[in-house]
Amino acid sequence: MVDPQEPDMRLYWCPQCCEHVDYNTIERRYTDSQGRSSRKDVDICKKCGSRNIFRPSRQEGKLESKGCLGVVLIIAASLVVATLISNSKEVGDLIYFLASLLLISIFAAVLFYVPSYFRLKKWKKWAKERGWEDVEDDS
Repeated sequence: MVDPQEPDMRLYWCPQCCEHVDYNTIERRYTDSQGRSSRKDVDICKKCGSRNIFRPSRQEGKLESKGCLGVVLIIAASLVVATLISNSKEVGDLIYFLASLLLISIFAAVLFYVPSYFRLKKWKKWAKERGWEDVEDDS
């Protein structure tokens, strides 16, 4: 393996070890309540056993797609709200619905976007400390 302290976006990186790591892939099998089974491969850091390892090069595309999903959800929510406003007889129901929608949106953002963002941000900070330059930051 190459130097684990040399930043490379194509290699797996472990946030707990703060270095590029070798990993094992294990297969996890799941069975739902209807008896259908599925499987998922999980990558695990050989050094510390963390399941939180990732490749920074793959993470950036995921963040962009999650951002696009957020925009689509906001547009869809706006359309639903516009429909409710035009047909609503009680403003109280609309306020309750909007408050629920806001809470669900915040929960979804925290669940899906924020952990990925901070994990990639941690890698970029670590990489810059070792002389790596982000091409996108230069423009």
